[in-house]
Amino acid sequence: MEVIEISDDLFKPARANMIALTEYIYKVSQQIGMKKAFSLLRETFESMAGYQALRLKNQSKLDYFDAEDAYVLIKVIPEGLGIDYEVIETSPFKVVVKMNRNPLYDAAKIAGLDAEKFHRESAIAYMETIVQLLNPDLHYELVKFKFTDEDDYVEQIILR
Repeated sequence: MEVIEISDDLFKPARANMIALTEYIYKVSQQIGMKKAFSLLRETFESMAGYQALRLKNQSKLDYFDAEDAYVLIKVIPEGLGIDYEVIETSPFKVVVKMNRNPLYDAAKIAGLDAEKFHRESAIAYMETIVQLLNPDLHYELVKFKFTDEDDYVEQIILR
């Protein structure tokens, strides 16, 4: 089991950037509606993920990516955002990860957005797009989203 605890040196700047993004989404939603704002957010994150997937594929020497291979490549993304996480299960067919402190969640709450909806339309759409481009048989899913106290967590899965 792999446990990664990231320092505040990464978390705080990522949180500040996400606060700016969520404030922007909130302001845009006041002009065009929340549904359209979230739709545009998803489209943007899916487009950005295409570039990231290509970069990750080019860094790898693999031609085929199972769930573990995909996880090894994409784990740099939550690490870069200062997200603490724990790998609960890993196999070629399934990787389950618990994520704790999350700058996207904090930012959405500060901006007054639905944190789960923001997470699904940004981070989950981004990660799903990347794993699908690495291997169309893989899926990235949000299994549990609930922050009720300091010890709560988000659970995500890569599944074949």
